[in-house]
Amino acid sequence: MILSIDFGGAVAKVLIVDPPEADRGGKFSVVEVPLGFRTRPRLTISETLRYVVNQALPAGRQAGALYASGEIASVELKELLAGAPLDPIEALEKLELPAVVVGAGITYVKAQARRGDNLALKAEEIARWLPFEIKLSEIQNFFANKEIYPQLIPITEKEIKLEEAAARVRIKAVLSPKPYPLNPDYVIASGGVLSKAPKPSHVVLMLLDSLQPKNLLKIHLDTKQILPALATLAVYEEERAQKILNQGPFDFLGTTFSVCEPISLRIDVGLQQLQELELDLGELAVFPLDTGATAQVHFETRSEKGEFKADGGPCGLVIDARGRPLQFPQSTSERQRVLREWEEAICFAPLSKK
Repeated sequence: MILSIDFGGAVAKVLIVDPPEADRGGKFSVVEVPLGFRTRPRLTISETLRYVVNQALPAGRQAGALYASGEIASVELKELLAGAPLDPIEALEKLELPAVVVGAGITYVKAQARRGDNLALKAEEIARWLPFEIKLSEIQNFFANKEIYPQLIPITEKEIKLEEAAARVRIKAVLSPKPYPLNPDYVIASGGVLSKAPKPSHVVLMLLDSLQPKNLLKIHLDTKQILPALATLAVYEEERAQKILNQGPFDFLGTTFSVCEPISLRIDVGLQQLQELELDLGELAVFPLDTGATAQVHFETRSEKGEFKADGGPCGLVIDARGRPLQFPQSTSERQRVLREWEEAICFAPLSKK
């Protein structure tokens, strides 16, 4: 039994991989171990690691090998780990997946990364993504408190909106001034604010707002938050990590298609009549396409004609004609109204035009 542990913030994510017997090769499970305990004296790094292992393993089981990533570098760990503790960013880079990870202390976007953003100093940027009035001092206090108590979980709608707005700011900061590279045409989203969003549609909207992709993008969600631990495992046990990837451990959310001009679409879902959808510049729409369903989509804009295959998911097929880069009204009240309209279009009631 192999354990790969990611010490990311207030919770350790433990990826448990069973021995590679013929009938169980590649079987895995994920356990979250809270690290918010307080002891006097404080636990050493090696004691913390032993605590996590004891909490994660079933009674009577032992780990054959331990791997770990996060801010845990220590000579104490040499006798406990099968390989040196890894920097999670370096491990993700070696995994070479098109991932967006918004975690504690790191923001990673497909081989580009930033560490330790002080969100309390970015209150104005965060406020631009909020659909309601709020004092900058309240935003600063919220994220300053979050810095001290990272284990705090957002509960109210306002707190959730603050975290989601901050995720947009963090992702855009990684990409600036370069746009998101759409090769391949899919992305895997991971990290607490993305993996534990209230609805899958919140994840799609956060990624569309921050990545601002053009053309086709299919979105997967790392609901179990195993990506950093899987990347660490891949550094030392590439074959076993690949077996887990082959099982498709991520949840597919839906297909998005983004353009910078008005667009007409004819959508073939296997019925006698094609479904038609038209969007003006500035609009966002959802065409319902269930999980497991596919559609062949023919599109036409002023400058281009083409087609693509759309795979269905809980978020369906999302058409984004808001343009690039996204433009906000100058008026605060108008900007907040537009943000509410975008959220309603994708998170609540699908917009359909014939």
